[in-house]
Amino acid sequence: MKTLSILTAVALALGCDAPPPAEAPASPQPAAEPIAVEEATEEVEAVAEVEDEEPVQAEDESPDEEESAEPYTIGGDVTAPKKISGPSLEELNDLLHHRRFRWGACILSSVVTREGKVEQVELLKPERVSSEVEDVLVRTLEGYRFEPATKDGQPVAVRYNLTIFHCPHWPSESSPPRRTVRGRLFGFGDHAGRGARDMKRPDASEYDAYYGLYVGQVPSGDIFSTLREGVRTTVALLSELPPEWATYRYAEDKWSLADVLGHVLDAERVFAYRGMCIARGETADLPSMDQDLYAAGSNAGSRPLASLLDEFAAVRRASVALFAGMDPAVATRQGRASGFPFTVRTFPWILAGHEIHHRKVIEARYLEPLLAGAGEA
Repeated sequence: MKTLSILTAVALALGCDAPPPAEAPASPQPAAEPIAVEEATEEVEAVAEVEDEEPVQAEDESPDEEESAEPYTIGGDVTAPKKISGPSLEELNDLLHHRRFRWGACILSSVVTREGKVEQVELLKPERVSSEVEDVLVRTLEGYRFEPATKDGQPVAVRYNLTIFHCPHWPSESSPPRRTVRGRLFGFGDHAGRGARDMKRPDASEYDAYYGLYVGQVPSGDIFSTLREGVRTTVALLSELPPEWATYRYAEDKWSLADVLGHVLDAERVFAYRGMCIARGETADLPSMDQDLYAAGSNAGSRPLASLLDEFAAVRRASVALFAGMDPAVATRQGRASGFPFTVRTFPWILAGHEIHHRKVIEARYLEPLLAGAGEA
């Protein structure tokens, strides 16, 4: 400071401007206090805890609880899914037949998603089948599409089981005529007689329009082959069901499964009787059938399914023998029943279609709900 004052005085004496004052040196900043090791450690741990916390999602981005929830079991307030597309049980039977699968039951478990898709397909029974058969079954079920199950009106994922009862197709025409299916005799004999050639599909004018519901479901071809295949398919479908399922009703005011089969038996006899009467020249108007009255008095509901199936096989044999043995000239003979005109050849087609119709009802209304829950208990 003293040196600077002398220089200033000299400059003034010589008439020079005084030098600018030097900038004052910056005052030293106080040194930061050292952080204690313990405090630093606590701060690091606090930061780590914040980093480990999952980010809070907005409400509309929260994960869907249903996606991670376990699939529901069908029953109570959880409705069963309804099939929209996919092979019928008969078509699945055909798939197994073409791969030479032996007679028996296949049970597949799966999950039907909220979108109606099929996932997590697994073959439960039999435990040992060829990889080809298992692959066909799994891929087929994965191709099904459903109207999803619901709980409280909302779609939910459910566990879904599908059971396929399979038996080999009926032997060829050239095979010996006597057959047994699970001990049931199917001796149709020579059904391709003279009458068979003239029992062609009837025209719609040969029966009342109501019966078009049945005739329209019968495939084209030999009606006697259809009749014998029909009884075999129905027997195969129902022969290995648990005995207690015979009393199942899908609604309180509906027939039991055994009642439905008893109705098919009653109708088989009534339709065959009408055909026989008209073929023999009967001109009287044949009486109608009160199906509820007949069902109430049939005792079918208290009989085991095995007994009803034995009877059905016997009645169907009689029906085939009756119509196949008729003179070709009577096929288009006309008579009356329930106040409506019918030709003789109409009745084999009504028989076949009536069975097909009720088999579909059994599959959809009885077996699907029962089989969907099989194995869940």
